[in-house]
Amino acid sequence: METAAQQKAWIAKIVGSCYSILIGFAYSVMELVSGHFSFGDFGVLIWSCLPILINKRWMYLCFGGLNLLIWSYLALAIVFKGAGDFVSLLVMSSVTLGAIVAASLLIYSAVNISEKRFSLI
Repeated sequence: METAAQQKAWIAKIVGSCYSILIGFAYSVMELVSGHFSFGDFGVLIWSCLPILINKRWMYLCFGGLNLLIWSYLALAIVFKGAGDFVSLLVMSSVTLGAIVAASLLIYSAVNISEKRFSLI
């Protein structure tokens, strides 16, 4: 029987992974519409699906941590560089904030996914 913490970690894992897959899919659709879709864009889709495909604690920690660093850097770039208009700034900030929350959920799920706290496998 799963505990309440394990159920919360499972929900966090699904929400965080689905947001990453959604961002990867949206990027691929934008590239496809613009006519610049290439073989490397499949890498973005595969990269965004890795946590669900591998389903190991170390994968959630690495993926969540790396995404947290990347999206935090983008958030700082948005703050310091700014955007052309208010709507662009609002859209970029909301996507970035959502990705930071999703990466944090992945890290949370990796830490709380099982009772073995110090095992990464």
